[in-house]
This record gives sequence, structure tokens and C-alpha cells, in this order.
Amino acid sequence: YNSPKNNITCAEWDKFIKSIPPPFILGGDFNVHNQVFGSSYTDTKGRSLLEAIHDNNLVYLNTGLPTIVKNINQTNESALDITICSPQLAPFFTWSLLDDTMGSNHIPILMESNDNIINTTSRLNIRKWNIKKADWDSFRNNINEHVLSTDSYTDFMAALNYANENSIPKQSYNKGNKCNNWWNDECKEAIEKRKQTFKQYVQNSNFDNFLKYKKQTALTKLILKNCKKTHWKQFCEKLNKSTPIGDIWKKIKLLSKPVNSYMPLVQGDWCVDFINKLAPPFVQNKIEFENNTNESSHMLLQHFTINELNKAIKHHSNTAPGMDNIHYPMIENLPAPAKVILLKLYNVMWTKGEFPDEWKNYLINPILKPSKNRQSCDSYRPIALSSCLLKTFERMIKYRLEWWLEHNKMLPESQFGFRKGKSVHDCQIQLATDIYSGYTVNKVTLALFLDFTAAYDNVQLPILAEKMKSQKFPAKFIKNIINLILNRNIYIKINDKIEGPVVSKIGLPQGSILSPVLYSVYVKNLENIITQNTKLLQYADDVCIYTTKRTMEECKQELAVVVDKLYKWMLDNGLSISESKSVICPFTRKRRLNLSNELYLSGRRFPCEMSAKFLGVTMDKTLNWKIHIKNVEAKIGKYLNILRATCHRKWGADPEISLLYYRATIRAVLDFGCFLYGQAKKTVLRPLEILQNKCLRLCLGFLNSTPVDILYAEACEIPLRHRIQIISDRYVLKLMSRNRKIYTQICHLNEKILTYAFWKKKAAPVYTNSFMFISEFKNIIFSNDTIPIYSTEYNYLYKDINVSTSTDLGAKPEEFRNAVFEEFMENNWPQTYRIFTDGSKLDNKVGSAMYDPQLKFCEIAQLSEYASVYTAEVVAIIMALKYILSLSLFNSKKCTILSDSQSVLNKIANLNKSRNLDHLFVEILELMSLLAERGISVNFVWVRGHCAIKDNETVDMIAKEATKSGEIANIKLTPSDLKNHITNKAIKNWQAEYESNEKGKFYKTFVNKLPRKPWFQGLGLNKCNIMTISRLRSNHAVCGAYLYKINIRASPNCSQCNVQEDFTHVIMECPKFNTEREKMLKILYRYLEAPF
Repeated sequence: YNSPKNNITCAEWDKFIKSIPPPFILGGDFNVHNQVFGSSYTDTKGRSLLEAIHDNNLVYLNTGLPTIVKNINQTNESALDITICSPQLAPFFTWSLLDDTMGSNHIPILMESNDNIINTTSRLNIRKWNIKKADWDSFRNNINEHVLSTDSYTDFMAALNYANENSIPKQSYNKGNKCNNWWNDECKEAIEKRKQTFKQYVQNSNFDNFLKYKKQTALTKLILKNCKKTHWKQFCEKLNKSTPIGDIWKKIKLLSKPVNSYMPLVQGDWCVDFINKLAPPFVQNKIEFENNTNESSHMLLQHFTINELNKAIKHHSNTAPGMDNIHYPMIENLPAPAKVILLKLYNVMWTKGEFPDEWKNYLINPILKPSKNRQSCDSYRPIALSSCLLKTFERMIKYRLEWWLEHNKMLPESQFGFRKGKSVHDCQIQLATDIYSGYTVNKVTLALFLDFTAAYDNVQLPILAEKMKSQKFPAKFIKNIINLILNRNIYIKINDKIEGPVVSKIGLPQGSILSPVLYSVYVKNLENIITQNTKLLQYADDVCIYTTKRTMEECKQELAVVVDKLYKWMLDNGLSISESKSVICPFTRKRRLNLSNELYLSGRRFPCEMSAKFLGVTMDKTLNWKIHIKNVEAKIGKYLNILRATCHRKWGADPEISLLYYRATIRAVLDFGCFLYGQAKKTVLRPLEILQNKCLRLCLGFLNSTPVDILYAEACEIPLRHRIQIISDRYVLKLMSRNRKIYTQICHLNEKILTYAFWKKKAAPVYTNSFMFISEFKNIIFSNDTIPIYSTEYNYLYKDINVSTSTDLGAKPEEFRNAVFEEFMENNWPQTYRIFTDGSKLDNKVGSAMYDPQLKFCEIAQLSEYASVYTAEVVAIIMALKYILSLSLFNSKKCTILSDSQSVLNKIANLNKSRNLDHLFVEILELMSLLAERGISVNFVWVRGHCAIKDNETVDMIAKEATKSGEIANIKLTPSDLKNHITNKAIKNWQAEYESNEKGKFYKTFVNKLPRKPWFQGLGLNKCNIMTISRLRSNHAVCGAYLYKINIRASPNCSQCNVQEDFTHVIMECPKFNTEREKMLKILYRYLEAPF
């Protein structure tokens, strides 16, 4: 765009044109007049532009038609919109004007290209299957007909594609944009009328036609605006509990999507650089593998089982398919015989180390990073789409590999990324705790936050193979893994076209299932660079190295030694550091540091800043958290705008849906790292509390004058300060259970807080307060640095357990239930040894019991008062299994354990598909395996409780007696058992504040105890009704007294009665509303005998 005020000379045009790399097409509103382009006259600016076009050997594509709709009082035509291109492109484009102005006075220009333009790319012509409309019954039938005779992967794929073709429709291919949901016949008719009036005006340019065109243009704009507004209102009004959650999130994602995500990728030099970065042509591909025939018994090389395959299929995330166009739901819906054949093919591949050529094809989607230069290859994140069949296979390998590495403690302690039981918060809290410890004794902590340049993409596969060999991986396993990821065919997707293939012999594909764990293996020896006085934290490729010393100079010297070792390690491993993106940040109480913007460590320059973002949390020099909280405010602002758009007081979304959105987005942002920033001063945290209040007001439609106590009570949302404490308590509880190193570190900090003078006038970190509370439960919570699933045998995790939950006798007459039950047991499990189990909780006392009706023997155990009934049921089953195992003269080889806890039995039935198990369920697996080794089979049967089944009623009475048995058994609980206790403690503190606050007295007369769920939940009321009733409950709504309070009225009194116009007066007294009052009372009398 060139402003009319600009008077650009020919030399300036020449300089501008030469700055554009050819070939190019340049179009825009140049605001110049030249008869050559289509204007009625030529001005100086038009001559200058035309001269520059000729001097640079360019071509203008305008055909001489005017591009501006002239007013009726104008006599001259204007062509201000000009299109210029390089001469080699001119033959391939046709310039024309549209017959519709789209409501603008500039006529849109249409540039059409033909198919003769030289292309280095091919069009991506893969139409995805419409999974939502799949006929899965037909799919399974087709698979059963064709796949059973297959014995090769090619035949299997042919059968799969045949079933797809006959059972699943393909998505329609639409070259243009999808029609907007608000578009209707009225919009279409308005557009057609605008076109007609424009044609009439062009054909006969008189005043009447001009006036008709202008009126129709204005009317069309109004119609389109109203249609959009009406559609949005209708959508918001439909947002209620009956709306499919998928539809809600689809719309929310569209609203939340950043603007640059809609913009198409622009081809340019960055594409070539991007490809060369992923597949550099100079990489050596020499990897030698050993042949060791004695490794076949190694667990990593054994054949996969059907339970491993089912677990891998169950835990997919339904990501996009690869170039073979096979989706996860297709694999999930394979019939059992087809899964057996697929497993057989997988095992053949694993044994031979040969994999299908299709698995080598990776479609790379370049994802533009936020606020990055679109013309730089480093601005894109390469996300690899591979075959879902390959990813399923990789997931089975991953489960084995993870277990083997964790079981043998082969991963570095400093690596927290993509490991069960570890999180980004572990890194953050470890760093923060060391910083606070340094503050205590007035020491300086200097941290170096490193940015690895394309870490996954630069992994050297020969080096990875050598590292795996040095860590005692089986040679055949190494060969198989390298063969899976070596020589990948890379296709780059640019909009609807693809570049490639090029062969990649380097790196781990981003998006691959195996990449994170292989990268952890690759960087395992990074810990060797750390000196005695430095520490290392890793979360995948995010690395922090820090040290704590008396002075800044000592810190710099210590880090310089590590940096020197780090660069040598990088050189040996083919990785590199982006020094400009890495940051050094000091953490100290000292005010004067005399630091420049850059620091040199071992001769290398790093930016030095007073704050740094580490894994999503911004840490500043004094850990006052001001910068981080400002960042949180900015992030919440985007979600708050969506709430504003959907929560109109008259036609907005259902408050339940609004609160659901608030909890999933805004509250999730507030929760992240809150146990770190929760230590900030009240004045620093206050903006977040205000934002939270705004959100709840929008969700429920309360006025600004409504006290916040009422807001939180009506929404059943715990205030921020109490929620921070809950999250902190739960996190420290998890640390005590699974990471005793960090828990001990917090313990040492807590000792310093209690003894050093520095903390007397300073608020202690929130998580140290949690430590003091959680430490009381140290003796009753299970604690182990190794997660239970990694401490047991691998084959135990995939054991089949027979569970039946179909024994529902509730519909049978009570006098016949025992007979029917006996008949059912004899028909399904004849001559089995029966043991009944139960758990009970009475008066905050918990007990477990098992009962052997054959020997009339029972065993009981009283658990801690914090144990849940669920845990009591699990413990009772463990007692039963141990009892069976202890019977020395156990003649029967078949046993049935009966329990009335359906949830526990459902969990036991799916233990071989669960990714994470607590120590109690792992113990069940171990006991079941020991019994199987002795030839004893155990079945689990559900029986409905309190159905007069004799033995079940007996064990129920025994379990109740167990709650009073006296001495509490030494049975460790899980962290989940304490969750309710932690929440109840916070609610108790909130209740005390609620009662002590003098505001909202009217509301507290009938809501004296904080509710656990909103009053409107499940009532089916619309937004307007809920808002009105809520305002009445709060005694804050639009009436005379309220309008006077906010200075809109001069008096709070009723204009007719001359008394204060409050709710009581409006509803019960004012004669202006007699008619409405009579209608209301008639309705109330239908439901209540005497409402007033």
C-alpha cells in the first residue's frame, strides 16, 4: 500500500524493486494514475512508477480496466490497484476483475495461473478416511474374510485397504474454503442483489443506479453482520450439558487458535535449508553391528505377546496418520484373529530385523514457532507423521525398553523428561530449593540455561549405536532400532504439496514414539561433565547447569570449567549449542552485581539476564515472581476474551459449560507452577485473584458489586490461595512417595527456614509449609524411588486375569437369591474354592476382611483412618491371595475370590493394559504369578453387595468389625488416599474465612455451609434464569438501591412508593408489579402449600 500523501520518485521505486528477489509478483494499492494502467489521466507519480517498471524490465498485468468504483459526481476513471511481475512469470498468469466488489470501492483482482508453471513439487493427493462415518461392523467382517489367509505385510495392508474401501467413506475434497456456518439463503440473496446493482451501475452510470448500489452495499453489510451475530448467539445458547463435548472444544480451539496458524506456508529458500537440515547430504552411514547368537533369551529380543499389542493399541493418542493413510481407529477395531496375524507379522519383523519399506516414509509438517520469521528454516518445528502401524510397533518396544532401563537404573538421575513419575516441576522445584538455600546464607546461584540446536535432528546414529553397545544393549536390539530409523524417506508438506523424497541418515524423528527414550540414552553421559560443586537438570533437550558460591566470580569460574567440558562433549556427540538463545541468570539477595548484558565463560559469550524462563516458569533474580505472574496474566487474557464472547448475560452459554471451560483453560494456567509462585506477596498475587473473580462473574452473570465470597460459593470454586496450598500439598505428597531425593532437599531447606534469621521477615515457600503438613504421614504412605511397575518382573505386568462382573442378582426375589447364586457359580466355576472379601469404613475407621466359608475362617485388618474404601477392598483381595498361597494342604487348583467392589475388579481385569499401577495392584500381580507357578488358578467374581447372599453378608459384618479391631495393620497407603484429606483441610480453612467475613450476610443466612456442587447443576435452566436467580440469592441485582450505589440514580427510593427500592420491595410490596406478583404466587402455590 502506498499512501496518497507519498510522492515516490523513480529512483526510490527502483531501489524498492531491486530489494525484492526475483522472480516475483507485486500487487497492491499504489495510488498512482496512469492511462496505461486504466486511469483517465496520468500524474507525476504514475509516470515515475511506469518509468521504474521499464527500467527494471518488469511487466504490468493490468488490462486497462478501472479498478475503482467511481462516485456519480466523478468523471474520471481510476486504476489505483496495479499488478507487476517478472517477465518470465507473465505468460503464466491471467489478470481480470471480479464482478462483485465485496462491499468495497476497490474492485477485487483475480490472478489465475495455468498448469504450465515449472513445479519442483508434487501435489499431495491423499484423501483421508472419514472415520466418524465408518461402519465398523462391516469393517470387521471384511477383515475376517480377507486377512485370515495373509502371511505377509503386503497382503495384510491389501486386506486392510479393501476393508477401508468397503466400510469407510473418504473425506470430501474441497479446494476452496469451507462454507461458514452462519451463511444462509438470506446472505446469498443479499450478495446476488449487490452484484446486480453493481452491474446496473457499471452499464448505466446515473444517480439512481449509483444510489441503489450504495444502499444495497450497506444493506448487505448489515445482513451479513446480523447473520454472524445471530449464529453466534444461537451457538452460545446451545452450549449446555447436552451439547457434545467434541463440538464445544472444536469451536473453542478455533477461537483460541493464533492468527499465524491460519496463514499458508510460503515457499522460498527456507524450504531448501529446512530439507538440508533434516537430511544433510554429507552424513556418513557406516555402522557396524555384532552378531551375538547368545542373546536370544534377552527380554528385549523376545517375541511380543498379544497383551503387549493390546496395551499398545489401547494407549494410542489418535494422532494423524502417515502416508499409508491408516488411522489408529482402524487398528483399534481389528477383530481378534486379525490382531493375532498382525502380532505374528510384528514378531517376524523383529526376529529378522527387516521392516516394510512403507515404514521408512515420513511426512514432515513444518510448524511455525510463535512470533518467528517465516523465511528462516530455524523458525519451523519438524513434526514427523509416520505409519500408525509403525507407531504401534514402536510403542511395544518402548514399553519394554523403558522397563529395562528403569528396572536396571540405567537412565541418569538428572533426566526428568518423558519418564513416569517425573515431571517438569521436579526440575523447577529442585532449582528453586537450591536458590532459596543460597539466599539463606547469602550465597549467589548462577544458572546457565542451555538451548541445544535441533537436538533430536542432530543425533548421530553411529554414536547412538556405540553408546547402546557400551550400556550392554543386545547387539540385535541395537541393529533393529537403527534399521527402524536409518535411511528415512523424508517428504516435506508445504500446504497441499510435498517436496521429496530425500533420504535422512541422521537424527531421531520428532513425533516418533521411541525418540524421547533414545535421546535419554544418547545424552546419558552428559552428567560426566558436572563437577562436585555444580548440578545438572535435564528435561529432554532443555538443560540447566548451575552452581552456588559465595561470590559471583567463584560461580563464573566453576561454570567455566563445566562449559569447557560441555563443548568438548558436544563436539564428540555431534550436538551444538545456540549461544545467543542460551541465557545466564544470577539468583542472589545482593543488589549490586555489576554485571554486563553478556558473560564470557571459557571464552564463550552468553547473554546475561536478570530473569529466565525455565520449563514454562519465569524465574527472576530474587524469586519475587513478578515477571512470571505478569506472563500468566497475559496468557489468561486470551482465554478471558473467549469467556466474554460466550458468556453474554441474556443469551450466553450455560454456566456449567462456562465453568468447565474456565477450569480446563484459565484455572489450568493458574495451577501450573503455583506452588512456586504462591510464595509471592499478596500485592503481587492480587492481579491473578482479580482475574479469577472476573472469570467467575462472567460465567455466572454476577454484578461487579457481588462479594467474592458469594462468587466462589455459587461456583463451588476454591479461592486461589487455598487451591495453591492443595496443589502444593499433593505435589509434596507425591515427592515423598516417589522422589525421596528432592523430598530430602526440601527437608534441609525447611530446617534452614526454622533456624536462620533471613526467613523471620520473609514468607517461606508454599511447598515447605506443605512439607511440614505432609511429613506427618511419612510412616503410612508407600515410598520408593522406583515406580512399582519398574520394581517387579516385566512378564507379571502382562498377566491375564479372569474377572466376571455379570453376577447381578439385584432383580431376583430375595428368598431365591442364594439358590440362584449357587446355580450361577456351579454353572460357571464348578467345584472352586471360594473366598469372600470386603472393605468397610465407619466413623472414619477403615477395615478389610476375607472370609473362607469352607473352613469358616476369617482374617481382618484395620487400616489407617485416611485409607479409602477402595483401598480397603484392594487390601482385602491381597489378604485373600496371601491366604491361598499360605495354605499348605490346598488340594483344589481352582479358586474364586468374590468381592462386591465392581470398580476394583474392573481395574484388576485391565491390569495388563494399565500404564501405571500403585504398589497394591503390583502386589496382586506378583501374588497371582506365584500362584500360577504352583498351578493354582484364581478367578475374580463380582457379587452385588447387600443382596442377602449369605457368605457375602458374613464378610460384610466381619469387615465392619475390622474397623474396631484395635491395632492398625502396617499396610502402606497410596498418595491418592490422602487427596480427600488434603482437600477437606483446605475447605475447612476456607469455611472459617467464609464465616468470619462480614460481607454477603443476606446470602449466608441460607447458605451457611459451603456447597460442594452448584445449586443449578442438573436443573436444565437457561443462562438468563440461572443469572436472575443467582442475583436474587446474592441480593445484588439491578434495582433502585443498586443504581443509587453506583451513582446512576440520584435516590435509592422507589419513584412511586418513596421507600428504598430493594428486592423485598420490588417482589413483595411495590404496586407497580401487582400483576407479575400474582402470576408468580399462582405458580408457587402449585408446588408449595404456603410459600409466604
